Amino acid sequence: MAKSKSRDNGLVISLVNQKGGGGKSSTSVHLLYWLSQKASVCLVDADAQKSSSIWVKFLELPFEVIQNYKAIASQVPEIAKEYDYVVVDGPAAIERETRAILSVSDLTLVPVQPSEADLHPTGNTIRLIRDARSRLGKPKSAVFLNRSKTNSLLERESARTLKKMSDVPFLGIVRDRTSIADAYGQGCTVWQLPGDGAEKAAREYEQLFKAALGVLDA
Repeated sequence: MAKSKSRDNGLVISLVNQKGGGGKSSTSVHLLYWLSQKASVCLVDADAQKSSSIWVKFLELPFEVIQNYKAIASQVPEIAKEYDYVVVDGPAAIERETRAILSVSDLTLVPVQPSEADLHPTGNTIRLIRDARSRLGKPKSAVFLNRSKTNSLLERESARTLKKMSDVPFLGIVRDRTSIADAYGQGCTVWQLPGDGAEKAAREYEQLFKAALGVLDA
């Protein structure tokens, strides 16, 4: 997962969805930690709640808090020169900042909760991604279900809906597990927690992140 020697900059992976509460921060932190096992990483927290930067501080991993769209556009590429990967935790409902994040991203991941209230606003996020790609040729993108109830009808229907977007790959499902919420409270990741739930969450995250890197390399 190291930075290619042919690249001057590291790769920027962002988590965006204009609908709040979809799990952008928890996914960002777990992705950052997973990448950090084999590469140099830095988190950029662009969310006003600053949940991911507070969390990452306990993990003793590098981070920056950058919330202005002009600063995002100018500073993230500079940060990417110093690391193999930069993970950007995007804000909810702020289109200008989201557009700035997309403009500097190599890959954008969109977490979606399995509900109509989440599926509908996700369409606007996908529109912004497609617009950025038409103008800039990037970012690559993918969606996944997050905080999903195992094998529920809503999960199956939501997955079916997301799979219909032929230009945005569907990566898979991360279930709603107490261990993910516990990890924030304990300042760690699911990889450091005991129990079957944490092990299952760790496997789902690893499958998700490997699939994401597959999209990035495609």
